[in-house]
Amino acid sequence: MEAKVNKKVRYPENLSIKEGLRYGDVKKLERKSRYTYRTIHDILNGHRLMPDSLAKEITKLLNERKKIADQLGQAVRQQK
Repeated sequence: MEAKVNKKVRYPENLSIKEGLRYGDVKKLERKSRYTYRTIHDILNGHRLMPDSLAKEITKLLNERKKIADQLGQAVRQQK
């Protein structure tokens, strides 16, 4: 049985990015980027530095979600 390794959080800014993501977003990022699920998990938990390519994919994902939410909000307001 392997010993549990307690990793220190070296990049706390990645934890705040993780809070903005939802369930299933890591799988979407895995498909869009060249990183595995485990690597993305380590990055978002602050154990690894986030590369620019992954940061761009996260930004795209969050912008798409915001755009859809804005469009949905406009549709709801127009129905009233």
